[in-house]
Amino acid sequence: MIKENVNDYKRFFRSAYNFLLNFENITNDIIEKQLVPEEKRIKPKSINEVYKAILSSAQNVGMSPNVIGGLISGEKGIIDPLGKLLSNFNPHRTYVKYKKYSPEELYKVIEPTLLKKPKKNTLWIRYSKTILSAAKFLSKFESHIEVYQLFDEYDSNPLMRPFLPIVLSFEIDGIGFALSCDFLKEMGYVNYGKPDTHIKDIFINAGLLQNTSKNSIKADFYSLQIIDRLAKANNRTPYAVDKLLWLIGSGNFYLAEPKINIGRQKNVFIQHLKDLK
Repeated sequence: MIKENVNDYKRFFRSAYNFLLNFENITNDIIEKQLVPEEKRIKPKSINEVYKAILSSAQNVGMSPNVIGGLISGEKGIIDPLGKLLSNFNPHRTYVKYKKYSPEELYKVIEPTLLKKPKKNTLWIRYSKTILSAAKFLSKFESHIEVYQLFDEYDSNPLMRPFLPIVLSFEIDGIGFALSCDFLKEMGYVNYGKPDTHIKDIFINAGLLQNTSKNSIKADFYSLQIIDRLAKANNRTPYAVDKLLWLIGSGNFYLAEPKINIGRQKNVFIQHLKDLK
């Protein structure tokens, strides 16, 4: 269940914004710069780039970008060298090439190309499942244009919008609801935020998300709706709401010059919200 009063959403956004302004060297301009999508966050111009974007977003669980990108390229989140095994991230060719492979068999192909052998392969088996299932899913489309036609159909209808991440999470192994939203958001679909565990923690403690198990699909669904309501109540995009809460959670103002890091502030902000009641 979620709150209906628009004033609650206005107060919450204002509280989050002002919370960040209380930190030294954080100004309106610095915050606003973070709330607008960067130029790189535009729809990829080929289905190869869409495939690569899915595999990039699939890393964004815990420390996975450090592990996966770190062992593939030596840089956090960078998976470019993987393209040599995946036909330059061509999903059609990748699907044909590996459709008879199990995730374990695909990992055996990937492992010799890594900078060092992982201590455990659990994460890599899961990532191999994503590689295979994402290639299979995208092989249903002739081009990126067809992919966007499907995505746009969902995105253009507020009632249908939350169901696209559900479809993606069912079609692609290893990408749940939150990572599907992250993939869409990072591709330029600004109507999606990422309702991860940290955002849900904040919503629950703020009283915006009520009487719902945090780890349920219902909580994911409702949290996406809360992000949307916060955006509408404050004349913002869901992308901007997501980024504002991400700044609180990470403390990383990476677009500031010079960069500013205030440290992770989620728990402090939650206590701040409780003190305001």
